[in-house]
Amino acid sequence: MIKTSDFSTVDNWALWNVPADLPANATDAEREQLFKAAYGAHGTSPKDQLPSDLTDRLSKVEYVLVGQNPGNAAAKASEQGLFNNFHGPARSCDYRLAAAIYGTKLWGTFMSDVSKTINSNSQEAKPVEADVRDFEKHLDALGISKNATLVALGSTVNTALTKFASRPVKTMYHYSPVNTRWQAANVRQQVLDITEEAVD
Repeated sequence: MIKTSDFSTVDNWALWNVPADLPANATDAEREQLFKAAYGAHGTSPKDQLPSDLTDRLSKVEYVLVGQNPGNAAAKASEQGLFNNFHGPARSCDYRLAAAIYGTKLWGTFMSDVSKTINSNSQEAKPVEADVRDFEKHLDALGISKNATLVALGSTVNTALTKFASRPVKTMYHYSPVNTRWQAANVRQQVLDITEEAVD
């Protein structure tokens, strides 16, 4: 049985507050803007959406969203308890990831960082083989299937996971505001390709 102490401060679930006025036929860009408005100045992790039996939920995980490492803001959020990573200040643009995966098989899945090194300068925290090995041991300890697909958020994470991970790896753009390649429609298509879902 999984206990709270089994999780690390970089672990979380791909759940965010859903906009109350989100229309079913919203475009990808419209969905992103609505998630941005609902996000507020400080992101919050809606822990009330989590199932009571996390052991069972972890055993059914098909995809794991994998970030590089916690930035300084994420580190401060972790001081408030578990399941706050990836739900930081609005400037982190976590809402873009939320909007891209909403309504797909990635929504509600497990997510974590491959490295626990706290550094907002990603160039100084590139994951190495030991990080990937430790990361997968952590997934094993949580009961996540060895067949679960690791979804790398960004090329740096993809490079490390592809080279060293034993689980299958796919990749999507990182939601960082400095990533000029992020376009809502293109990223949504990446997600659908990863999960092999039809265009909505």
